[in-house]
Amino acid sequence: MTDKERLSVEWKRFLQKQWKMFLVIIGIIAGAVIGAIFVFLWVIDNGQATGLVPALIGQWTVGYCITFLLHLIFWEIIFVGIPLIVAAITLYMLWYRKLPKDEKFPSQGAAATGGGGGISFLIGIVWLVITWVEGRWDLAFESWTLNEWVYSWLAAFLWVLLIIGVPLAIGITWWLRREIKEEPSAPIG
Repeated sequence: MTDKERLSVEWKRFLQKQWKMFLVIIGIIAGAVIGAIFVFLWVIDNGQATGLVPALIGQWTVGYCITFLLHLIFWEIIFVGIPLIVAAITLYMLWYRKLPKDEKFPSQGAAATGGGGGISFLIGIVWLVITWVEGRWDLAFESWTLNEWVYSWLAAFLWVLLIIGVPLAIGITWWLRREIKEEPSAPIG
């Protein structure tokens, strides 16, 4: 058996034994992503209301961009980053640390390579399509409001998430159900 096959078997075994906690972790990650989007939209709305940034993108300067990014990073850390770190530490202390050594995450062996920018490229392509469909293709950025620009990017992200996420969720569900049915004698949970 090759290292790759052994690792695959170890991960299957780990997921079969710890599937409930795996769902909790997925829920925490999904909550963090949703929270990050809401914090992002909140910073945008408040940035315009307080005069931190102008509503029209054409009026932005490098200073506005830097100020906006610093505010965004600060509030994302406060409302998403810190609770996510607390959740990770809590999971580690209450669950992972107490697992027997043979039930912990399988060893990765060689270091994983970094992925490409395929998702961001796809989001950019979808944004161009949305911009064209909405009739903003020849509209100068100066006439866009910040909300219109942000919501068009958010729409592109959500379309990509829908296009990739739904088949991925169906595939993972099918795979987990198949794996659970293949080994009925193994205790689950």
